[in-house]
Amino acid sequence: MIETRFVGSVAERDIDFLLLEEFSVNDDFRNWFVSRAAEGYEYHSKVGVWHSLVDSSLGESDIVFLCSSKLSGRIAILIENKINAQPQPEQAERYRQRGEKGVSKGHWNGFITCVVAPQRYLESSKHDQTYDLEMSYEDLAAHFAQGGAENSRGLYKASLIKEASEQNRRGYQPEYNQSMSDFVTDYYAIAAQRFPQLEMQAPKQRPSGSTWITFHPAVLPQGAYICHQLSVGAVKLFFGPPSSLEAVSEAYRPYLPDEVPIEQAGNSVALIVQVPRSDPLALPVSQQQEAVLLGLNAAKGLLRLAQHAAASNNSLQRRKSWQDAP
Repeated sequence: MIETRFVGSVAERDIDFLLLEEFSVNDDFRNWFVSRAAEGYEYHSKVGVWHSLVDSSLGESDIVFLCSSKLSGRIAILIENKINAQPQPEQAERYRQRGEKGVSKGHWNGFITCVVAPQRYLESSKHDQTYDLEMSYEDLAAHFAQGGAENSRGLYKASLIKEASEQNRRGYQPEYNQSMSDFVTDYYAIAAQRFPQLEMQAPKQRPSGSTWITFHPAVLPQGAYICHQLSVGAVKLFFGPPSSLEAVSEAYRPYLPDEVPIEQAGNSVALIVQVPRSDPLALPVSQQQEAVLLGLNAAKGLLRLAQHAAASNNSLQRRKSWQDAP
């Protein structure tokens, strides 16, 4: 048997598409995965599967597999795939919130949140968030390797997954993406020249999935920042703890148009402006300049709003202090 060797690294996106293919066409895999993920749910048939499914306020699920069960209706499995990258803040909680939102909107009757990662990652201190199911790469590889030499397709997939696990053992080496890095460099050139008040930091090399551009203007309150989420199509002004939804709403709602919501975002609170999505891996900034400018103008608007609200609230506090003075 000829051993498969991979030149370069295996990216999380490679494993995403491997799983996407299996959920799309392999009923044996679907049945096996559901039996592991959803004890008590008897798999019946596939309804659909999606990659990088985005919710404008709650973020992105790497893979969502929707199936019908014999007793419980439609069941969604929301999957986060990790090789070694640090989890985003409140990532598991946002998976749960997306699942609950799907139930409330009638998209599915129940859901399971799942993280798929090397066993070494699942046992590390880096993995500090709780999902309904933890599926190791090693279990996936063992499943695909069943059948031995007669199962060349499965053995290839098992070797791909094992290589990803081996990368985890060697330590995280980010796989920088030139298209993503070039996009952010060109984005920065526009931001620095036309929107200097946003104080965007000089860009560095980026992996393909690093699609959030953040701004930290010094005039914002401590712990607050603005983020343009390119693939989501949203610009958000985040207020970190100890800010509460009630406090932020009281301070900012009077100055916001109705179409700009204020929502809880994990431990933070966010003001959200919808803008067109950008795909840095598909087209350069020169071919998406309108979307980039709309995003930067939205960030500028949120910054002005924050400054106006702060000035108005400070003025109100000064008037109250004067009125209350003996």
